[in-house]
Amino acid sequence: MEEYYPVIKVPYELTTIRNATPDVIQKPERTKINKPTRPLMPQEVWEKNSDKGIFWERDSIGDYIRISIVLSFLFLIVSFLVLILIRSDEPEVTLFIYISNGFAIWFLFFKKSNAEIQYERDIQLYKERLKEYELEVQNEKDAYQKRLKAHSDLYNFHHSKKLIGEHRKELLRIFTNNITKPTTKKNSVKRGVAESQFHKILRSYFGNNIKTDLALEIPNNDNKNKVQNWYYPDFCFYNRDTIAIDIEVDEPYVGVNGEPIHYLYSDDYRDEFFLDNDWIVIRFAEEQIVNEPINCCYVIAETIYEYTSDDNFLKKLGKAFPLGKVKRWTKDESHKLAFKRSRDKYLGKKFKEE
Repeated sequence: MEEYYPVIKVPYELTTIRNATPDVIQKPERTKINKPTRPLMPQEVWEKNSDKGIFWERDSIGDYIRISIVLSFLFLIVSFLVLILIRSDEPEVTLFIYISNGFAIWFLFFKKSNAEIQYERDIQLYKERLKEYELEVQNEKDAYQKRLKAHSDLYNFHHSKKLIGEHRKELLRIFTNNITKPTTKKNSVKRGVAESQFHKILRSYFGNNIKTDLALEIPNNDNKNKVQNWYYPDFCFYNRDTIAIDIEVDEPYVGVNGEPIHYLYSDDYRDEFFLDNDWIVIRFAEEQIVNEPINCCYVIAETIYEYTSDDNFLKKLGKAFPLGKVKRWTKDESHKLAFKRSRDKYLGKKFKEE
């Protein structure tokens, strides 16, 4: 709760427009490329299956390699034993044994197994695939840098001052289109004694944007006071192309009878009604519009500029001084102010309501 005048209340949606930026553009992601798997060497296959024993169900190439080596080794031993035992003088038998032993030695130590041959083929294919992979990685790296550069350019474009301004302008246009339109309706409520003079000053700076004959109807379901069906702003800054402002002048009591008015919390429900209908609410103390009317106008112009970027009214006003703050009053304080007739001090004479 603001404890000093001026009181400025702004619809939440309008406060978000002030800092709005275009939607975030997602950063590009890298394309994943799977690295080829190096093939296993035959002995690696052997070691992988070494816990199975010598003879087992032959369900892999490594199984055949082990059986072939074992059989070749046994054949070599048997051949040498036969050669020693028979000591044959027949050259054909001896030649056969030597050839058999030679074949066994060649098969055991020099012949490449099918697994080894296949492994060499796999290695060759692996090397070729590795080169292709490295090329793909480099191409993807280059392509990613291009995508990253394009993203950066697009991001900078979307977040340029000009584009952000256009984005906020469009959001503001949508917001103003949704503002609840007031009804032209003559206000029968008596004005405060200082309001007529302030009206002239407002019109001198804000022109026809200042209205005193507009009202917002209170729906039946929102109407706590069944007697009053309309809310009448003291002044409206309103046209169909920009924001709407309910400008209120608060006196601490009614001059003719001293009844407390505009004390803390007494106008909250009313203010919320205007906020819910997308209106800004600015409340000045009567003392402020009497002593500093130009600075009050400056507060209105600053608010318009802050939420619309329209600085025309600020330029028209020129330089102004900060508006002096006035403490808001409670109901009890309002009674005391009425008893002291405090309004007479800044009005300059005993007043009567217009």
